[in-house]
This record gives sequence, structure tokens and C-alpha cells, in this order.
Amino acid sequence: MNIIEKLVSGYTSVDVTPQNFIDHLTPGTPRFAMNLIPVLLAVVFGLLVYIYPIILNETEHEGPYLLWMHTFYCAADFMGIWVFLDAWLKYDHFYIFGLLSLGETIWVLMEIYSLKRAMAYEKDINWKPGTPTKVMLRDIIF
Repeated sequence: MNIIEKLVSGYTSVDVTPQNFIDHLTPGTPRFAMNLIPVLLAVVFGLLVYIYPIILNETEHEGPYLLWMHTFYCAADFMGIWVFLDAWLKYDHFYIFGLLSLGETIWVLMEIYSLKRAMAYEKDINWKPGTPTKVMLRDIIF
């Protein structure tokens, strides 16, 4: 068995449902801590995706991502707010869905901050001096 097969061999081969999260991430269930570790790692690594650009923007006045990537991340995380909020409402306010919805909200705010700072520091790199804000926004969104 090669390394990729080993990595995915323990993963379920059927569709994952919100109920699977509830079954495995309810405190007190067998292997609760082991099941929570991948979720926490995903959250930590996801958070680093936002902390790193903010640090670079503030110290170097240049970020690692193109402006369109900021808008993509913002849109994806904004969608995540609603996905987790919907699951939280439909599944008896299960804590993990509420926390993930809150986390996505924080990530969207961090992304908006990153986008704002990138526009402030990198506008001369991306546009000629005197380019109207409306044109800059159009270029970022489209």
C-alpha cells in the first residue's frame, strides 16, 4: 500500500453528513479527542492563512496574495458562514457548527481587513496613479 492509500484508507468511502460530525464530535463519545484533533488542525492552519498576510501587509506593505485571491477567500468563507449556520439551526444547535460559523465570520472580517490593507499598500503596484476607486473595485471583483 502506498503512502496516499494509507492516508485515505481510514476515511469513509460514503458521503459525509452533518450527522457524522455530531456522532463523532459529541463530547464523551469514544475517540472524541482523536476526532477533534483534525478539526482543530484545520482551523489553526486556516487561521494562519489570514494571519500571515496581515503580518506581511503591516510589516512589508505587500501581501503574498493577488487581490482576486482575497475576494475568492472572502466569498468562500462568507458561504461557509451560511453553511455552518444552517447546520447549526437544523441540528439542534450542535456546538461545532455554531463555532465554525463564528470562525468563518471572523475569517471574513480578517479577509476584508487584508483586502483593505492590500488596496492601500499595493494600489500603486496594481493601478496607475489616479485610477478611480470604482475602477479598482471593478478590477478586483471581475
